[in-house]
Amino acid sequence: MTTPHKVRWGQAGRYSAWDDRQVITALSGGRSAVVRAVALTPAAGLAVNVSADWLALADCGDGTIAVLTSSLEVSVAVEPGGAADRDDELWAVITDPEAATYALRVLEVAGGQHGVRLATITVPAGAITSDDLELHPRAPDFGGGGQGPPGPQGPPGADGPPGPQGTPGDPGGPPGPPGEQGVAGPEGPQGPGGVEGPRGPEGERGVPGQATLIVGSFGQVRTPDELPSDGFVEAGWDGPGRPLNDLQVETGWAFVYTDGHLWVYVADQGPGGESWVSPGMVQGPEGARGPAGDPGAQGPVGPAGPAPDLDLGPWVTLVTPTVPAGLLATTRFRYRRVGFLGCVQLDFSAHWNTVPPPPGLNATFVFPPMTEDCWVYQPGSQQRYYNLQGAAGITGNPLQLVQARLLANGGVQLVVPAGTGGSVGTLNILVPLLSEGADDPGILPSAGASVGRKERRSR
Repeated sequence: MTTPHKVRWGQAGRYSAWDDRQVITALSGGRSAVVRAVALTPAAGLAVNVSADWLALADCGDGTIAVLTSSLEVSVAVEPGGAADRDDELWAVITDPEAATYALRVLEVAGGQHGVRLATITVPAGAITSDDLELHPRAPDFGGGGQGPPGPQGPPGADGPPGPQGTPGDPGGPPGPPGEQGVAGPEGPQGPGGVEGPRGPEGERGVPGQATLIVGSFGQVRTPDELPSDGFVEAGWDGPGRPLNDLQVETGWAFVYTDGHLWVYVADQGPGGESWVSPGMVQGPEGARGPAGDPGAQGPVGPAGPAPDLDLGPWVTLVTPTVPAGLLATTRFRYRRVGFLGCVQLDFSAHWNTVPPPPGLNATFVFPPMTEDCWVYQPGSQQRYYNLQGAAGITGNPLQLVQARLLANGGVQLVVPAGTGGSVGTLNILVPLLSEGADDPGILPSAGASVGRKERRSR
């Protein structure tokens, strides 16, 4: 910022401006200096306020010295901080000695101008406000009467770095005192190993470990996906007497499924948080057949009994849904009542090419409900989920399988995860009838639904 001011002279009598500056030059000893220092204060943005009533002697550049001051407070601008710290200078620059004008300017690199330096301004890197600046007014350095005597000697400066080592002196002198021990050097590489010593005596054999404890089997009614997540198995969970009493399975105990797979209870420590994991088969291959024994004596023929009533219903095929698109016409869901077992038999073969939109979501295909005499038993009113066997496509995180879901009141759904592509899956199972579950006094049919089925027959 440039602010014009008058160069002050004003001697009485016949003196001209040139004569005024000659007189000032003679009295100042021909040097520029600060007589009364400026006072600097931060202003808005990157502006700095320069106080009034400062007083200085300025070089006019023509061999003369002028007296400068200001009766008003003036604001000057400072450039923003750059990539590194820098020191700017506040100058009162003589703009025209004959016109008696000067200007206050903040210069990044001082030089080539005439006037007097009033202050130094340190601008830190990246400075954007005057509060970031360091303001250093120039101390008064003029007392009048020319240059004064030298001041007292200042304190000694800090020791410089040690010089290079001198040449060694003549031999024969007494040894000097030992120096301080230096820091330890880096550890060297490991040396080669020594010769292996003799083998020690063999220790005592420990107690044989135990991988798991098999506490029962299942599969008469239940499937692996119905194993209780809390490990509590109720009496009769897999049919009468299986188990005989309530059983709390502990971590590490196992059940054997009818297909020979071992299912171990691990609480919630399975790979995907599962409570039960199957480490493999525990049932070995069938042994060689032994020699046939001698035939026994033929017993008497018993009386003919009545023809058995198997209560076996006809196969019923449900209509394949067309919405959403994706299921092929070869898809077939059929079922029949197997009354003498207290079950309904499901025969499901699903074929599909693509998973319908929206992408990223499961596709749910809803079939017509089964007839009331074939509604399935749902413990605790929970839906039954069954994973299809075969090339049923595995996607998602965690992995998801294609599922057949049996809902209340005979509802049937097929759920296909998005992204499986064309594939085929099958399911053929026996599921307890709702009338079987109604034998349990704690499980009752839903309100308004009549069981209406044949009584369960002993077998």
